[in-house]
Amino acid sequence: MKRIIIILIVAFLHNIAFSQTFSAETEKYYKDLSSYLNGISKIKSKDLLKEFEDAWLEGTFTQEQRNEVYKTSNAIVAKKLKPFPDLSNYLDAIMSFQETGKSVSEFSKWHETLNKVLEGRNKKRIQSYIATSKGLFADNTIYQSSSTVWKASNNKYHFVYDKDPYIVFDETNLVCYSKRDSSVLYKTKGTFYPNNSKWIGTGGKLTWERAALSKDTTYAIFKDYEITMRSAGYTVDTVEFYSQYFDAPLKGK
Repeated sequence: MKRIIIILIVAFLHNIAFSQTFSAETEKYYKDLSSYLNGISKIKSKDLLKEFEDAWLEGTFTQEQRNEVYKTSNAIVAKKLKPFPDLSNYLDAIMSFQETGKSVSEFSKWHETLNKVLEGRNKKRIQSYIATSKGLFADNTIYQSSSTVWKASNNKYHFVYDKDPYIVFDETNLVCYSKRDSSVLYKTKGTFYPNNSKWIGTGGKLTWERAALSKDTTYAIFKDYEITMRSAGYTVDTVEFYSQYFDAPLKGK
């Protein structure tokens, strides 16, 4: 009997979680959101809702941005994604976006790509794209795993959707942190494809200052290259290596 009751309670909560619709009115939206998240976990919701309350009710969201949020948060629930971390990651993302200095049109462009992703069937890709957006807006993190983190040195990027989403980066320093070490590819450009965690780049300068080699005499100049960001390595089509020990640069791959 107890087992049946537990099953019924779980089923009831499951139906509540995936039948929620958020109001398209500022204060009512926050109340709906609070009721929904607190119904899942008051512990997880407490700090998030406090931060979001300040940002949503007293912050700088325009009406255009609010309309995007109403649409997308309802789509996230309708897609039966998880309140934690998927919806919570989305809320963190929009709050962090407001701190980036990016425009309302860029907010809309990001949502345009996100809503197209939400139309897909692959939930893992949707979850990954939301998490990627959160990290990017928070501190320019492009990719993060338990062993490797890739970051850009600025937020000069824009979102594109053409069959799949991708993020185009203007000139930046691309930083990799892995196994208590780090490397920097200076003044490079590239495109990140979240679905396969691949970066396709062009240009850049790699130095070995951490090995006590001067950045002015020992360095490599990249042409076209690829990075599978799950690891810390590069695949370079053409590279020129400069060193004080060679009269001319060494060219290779």
